[in-house]
Amino acid sequence: MPSRAFVGRSEELGALRAGLERAAGGDPTLVLVGGEAGVGKTRLVTELGEHAQSAGARVIVGGCVELAGWPAPMLPVVEALRHAADDLGWGDWLRVVGDARPELARLLPELGPASPAPDSGLAQSRLFELVLGVVRRLADRAPLVWIVEDVHWADASTLDLLAFVVRNLRDDRVLLAVTFRDDEVDRLRQWLSVVGRAGMRLQLERFDRAQLTALLTGIRGAPPSRDLVDRVFARSEGNAFVAEELLAGGGDDAIPATLRDVLLARLADVDEPSRRLIRIAAAIGRRVDHRLLTAVAELPEDELLAALREAVRHRLLVPDADGGGSYGFRHALMREAASAELLPGERERLHARIAEAMTLRPDLGGAAEIAHHWAAANDTSRARAAWAQAASEAFDAFAFADALELFEQVLRVWDAASGLDRAELLTRAERAATLAGRHDRALELADLAIDEIDDPARAGAMHVRRGWAMWLSGRGTEALASLRTAVRLIPREPATRERADALSKLARVLALSGRHGESSRVATEGLEIARAIDARSLESELLNTLGVAAGYRGRPKEGFASLRASLAVAQNAGDPECLLIAYGNLSSLLGSYCRFEEAISLALEGLDVSRRVGVELSQGIYCLLNAGESLVDIGRWEDADRLIARALDYDLGGLPAAALAMLQADLSVRRGDFEAAEDQLEAARRWGAAGFSIEYRGLLAQVTAHAALHAERRAGARSTVAAMMAEAVEGGEEMTAAMMLSLGLRIEADAAERAGARGRPAEVDAAQAAGASLERAWQELGAALAPDRTPSPEVGAHAASARAERTRLDGASEPDRWAATQAAWDAIGMPHPGAYARRRRAEALLGVRGAREQVAALLAEAHATCLRLGAEPLRADVEALARRARIELARPAAPSPASEPSAAEALGLTAREAEVLELVAEGCTNRQIAETLYISVKTAGAHVSSILRKLGASTRGEAAAVAVRAGLLSQAGSGRRERRTDAVPAAPSARPPKPTRM
Repeated sequence: MPSRAFVGRSEELGALRAGLERAAGGDPTLVLVGGEAGVGKTRLVTELGEHAQSAGARVIVGGCVELAGWPAPMLPVVEALRHAADDLGWGDWLRVVGDARPELARLLPELGPASPAPDSGLAQSRLFELVLGVVRRLADRAPLVWIVEDVHWADASTLDLLAFVVRNLRDDRVLLAVTFRDDEVDRLRQWLSVVGRAGMRLQLERFDRAQLTALLTGIRGAPPSRDLVDRVFARSEGNAFVAEELLAGGGDDAIPATLRDVLLARLADVDEPSRRLIRIAAAIGRRVDHRLLTAVAELPEDELLAALREAVRHRLLVPDADGGGSYGFRHALMREAASAELLPGERERLHARIAEAMTLRPDLGGAAEIAHHWAAANDTSRARAAWAQAASEAFDAFAFADALELFEQVLRVWDAASGLDRAELLTRAERAATLAGRHDRALELADLAIDEIDDPARAGAMHVRRGWAMWLSGRGTEALASLRTAVRLIPREPATRERADALSKLARVLALSGRHGESSRVATEGLEIARAIDARSLESELLNTLGVAAGYRGRPKEGFASLRASLAVAQNAGDPECLLIAYGNLSSLLGSYCRFEEAISLALEGLDVSRRVGVELSQGIYCLLNAGESLVDIGRWEDADRLIARALDYDLGGLPAAALAMLQADLSVRRGDFEAAEDQLEAARRWGAAGFSIEYRGLLAQVTAHAALHAERRAGARSTVAAMMAEAVEGGEEMTAAMMLSLGLRIEADAAERAGARGRPAEVDAAQAAGASLERAWQELGAALAPDRTPSPEVGAHAASARAERTRLDGASEPDRWAATQAAWDAIGMPHPGAYARRRRAEALLGVRGAREQVAALLAEAHATCLRLGAEPLRADVEALARRARIELARPAAPSPASEPSAAEALGLTAREAEVLELVAEGCTNRQIAETLYISVKTAGAHVSSILRKLGASTRGEAAAVAVRAGLLSQAGSGRRERRTDAVPAAPSARPPKPTRM
């Protein structure tokens, strides 16, 4: 019998309890418990679960099982969610599941019909977000302990989901405890390296002699003899399970020599019917359903029950604690020993009977298990069919990596007599590879499938998938060729979804490649087909492409109409990916044309919608970034900081991570934190920013050039601007070209002024020549663009800046040029370039001996703006010019020492802490405070800790009470406010990032 006392792991259990305490306080915690088989991992986490339940936490458990290399997809997740459902009761469980019910039905069929499976890489990430949402809602009710056992046997999708949850928990009250055998971690090394940084690792070592003595005392109920301890310790070497089995198998006088002997001796303790039943159970697996055991054993019920009682009495099999009608081996080592006792022929016949029983009763096992048993029975034909079914089930559960593995296995054993269509298998494998992010393998499978397909329409559909995989792999030219082949192969008549999809993908790639005219023509043809066959998601895609192309071509009215229609169709179709792309691109186009309030409102609305439909981390992030860039442009930099801090809480990669890094770098450059800007630019490059669309590359070039100028790398800044200007002209991208024109002429004007002051006319000539080259490129672009286009007002502001910079480059002082520039930036509500224009206008007025009062007023306005924004480089430049002109700039008034302190000041609180305290009093968690104030969860937690310290309070309630008594709050605990997720406080916004995700 196992020891009734828990011994030898007090330090490890203390660490787990401390982790639970942290989690209960809103600091989510991951603990990885490693050790060899039998060392006591399960006993440790079981003890944790019992402690957690006694402390009021909810405990959910899921375990992984080994199926000869083909683990059941998401099994530990399914088990844990069902555990939660049983604990809550059906009605409460449905309330926790909420809108996620149709998607989670893929994992839990008892939830009802599953939603249609989108053929999109968003499918799995959305499922992961919805599972994360359920975990968060469970943790909102009570601290949650999620135990995952034997993760060394986990499938790829389970590992991905667990990593996703670990990286994206914020202030959720969750403790995730994961056990694994450290002698079987080869396939876990990368996963452990990823998640290990987010948690702590407990390594369970074998017991020493004193701990083993305590273990044996707990088993026997009395201290063991020294001789017994010596012999058990010598044989077990401190392994807890082996020690227990040695004692149970040999007693005091006959300790077997090896673990194999130990386990065989334990099996010999029971009669033959029980041994036979245990061998059958070992072949079935670690968990054994009573109904399946009955079907395979072929024993009368009374004999079966008698044999089971004997096995249970000797604790070789253990009934499920919840009375669910199944049994398990007390340890995997016992199952492995019993399985090894099967003779080869006996093993094959037994696995065949198990597979047949499961096939007749699908409720007794899934396709992956059936395939495992047919393979163990050496029946390749039936195993192949079961593997194909298991692959389809894994795909439908969005376990795409597992589906790919299974399809690959079917293909390895495929033959012409199997009755399976090889081309179809290759097609399905390609889909799984694409959705799993394995784009190189997807291309290989697509090529193999095309070689197998005779029908032009099917081949065309495969070329669509091949072309899209190429685009995702960064092979744009080849992608276009493959997509054009697809359109050529798929017949025009009758109208089909395949042709509409081919046209949609081709139009998207054309638009993203800057070929907007051709993109519009292709998308228009596709739209007619999509509407004819009522393909709503494709209709939304095509409308989106048409809207983006129209915006790029200077037809904003047409673009707004198409994008609004795309949004409406996506809402009606219930397609979250199309919905959020429409939100992102429409808010971008609105911002590009200076409809700022609409742009920022729509971006934040999209962010809120993304959270509701489960795509905040994969798609809503673009809306957040759009709003963040707008806030930077309009001078609301603190609000932008809050959104950036919120984005930093996300687990980002690729384009979102690069875009966030560029947004941070832009803000850092404006503030003068050039060291941080360099780090952020490097991060953007690491995430591949240089390979993204031209608008992102334009922003990267702009910020890179500014940082280079500060570091006195003028040659680098010049070459960056010139190269980007050439690319913008070639791609017909007017906004990027306008940015490069104004920045480039500013660089050359600065260079000419420095060279002129040092008497270097050759350098002045070189600067003027470089400026003229930029102007010629701009004129070339203007000649190529449609004359009837409607340029963005921001393009006009950059053009005005360029004209004014040209006067500096020519050595002239023309205040009117700078007045026009100032007016252009003021008209679109962008204060930072407006302050720069005022500084240059003041300088130009000094050059023509203009009125000093006007100069002083301009510098005062620019200075005030810089102080408000925190724009240190521009502030220093304004102050330097004021000193040269002997103009006194007003300083911010210091607070009067005689003034009465506010209630917050009297308590020693900052204004931000007072704002946080108000939310604390209303019952908000750290995450809710962060979402309301657009700060990170960690920052919110730091504010709360500071408030408690300053007020001398031990709890949030006490802090609120102190504030009420001091008159800071009129009422504490008045109820949680509704979270501010719909909009940042009203103010005009500026240009969000351009539509590039389509």
